[in-house]
Amino acid sequence: MRVHCSKCGFLGQGESLLRDVAFYAVRIRGTKIWACNREHLVAIREYINSKERNHYAATSPYGWLLRKMPKHAISGKNRELVNRRIDVLLSQPSGEEAC
Repeated sequence: MRVHCSKCGFLGQGESLLRDVAFYAVRIRGTKIWACNREHLVAIREYINSKERNHYAATSPYGWLLRKMPKHAISGKNRELVNRRIDVLLSQPSGEEAC
């Protein structure tokens, strides 16, 4: 997987790369969902709540990351839990983000 940050110019490659630069992590039933900034976290919440996930991912700047999320962690049965945990993170004051 290649990662390029349009904000800071970071360029990297590797499966574990997102974990190395992620600022937010939400643990869902033994799996972590990673986000590199608040905008990405909001995109995850909107993606899991979208009735048209393919369309949302195609139009989101985080689309390629959204498509790689663990399916069991974002399934309908976990949607309420993911929303609650993301809302808790978003309600906290933000510090300096990884990207």
